[in-house]
Amino acid sequence: MPKRLILTFLAVAMLAGCASPPPTSEPVASPPPVDPNIAACRTFDRAFTNQAAVTASRRADENTVEEWTEVMANVPTDYSAASLVAEGDVKSRIEDLIDLIDANPAGMRGINFLSDDFDQYGSLLDRIGQACTESGWPMEFESVEGQ
Repeated sequence: MPKRLILTFLAVAMLAGCASPPPTSEPVASPPPVDPNIAACRTFDRAFTNQAAVTASRRADENTVEEWTEVMANVPTDYSAASLVAEGDVKSRIEDLIDLIDANPAGMRGINFLSDDFDQYGSLLDRIGQACTESGWPMEFESVEGQ
């Protein structure tokens, strides 16, 4: 009898397992993909903001020439990181800015309000800002003319 009771119990347990509904696994919604231009514009914006902050603090003598020089030397690399993920107008405009910086013998350090490249630099920033805004990442640069 104990064998029969054990077999009956096992049969009922197996049937109960078959009768229960399968575990429900709700499909996990994946986040929507990030537009590559928004990611590129965000990266460019951070790099530009860092460069501007270091330049402003340099004017206020809050950092050393070495710190400023290091940040300015990294600007093309920082901007390149943005251009690598960008597409279309955003990509080509960031690349145009990188080309301008690379063409200057002193790199970013040579582009200032006294240089011939300064107006073109400002124009390229405006064009990047426009392309980023059109892509969904609002970006405007303050005019620095007349300094």
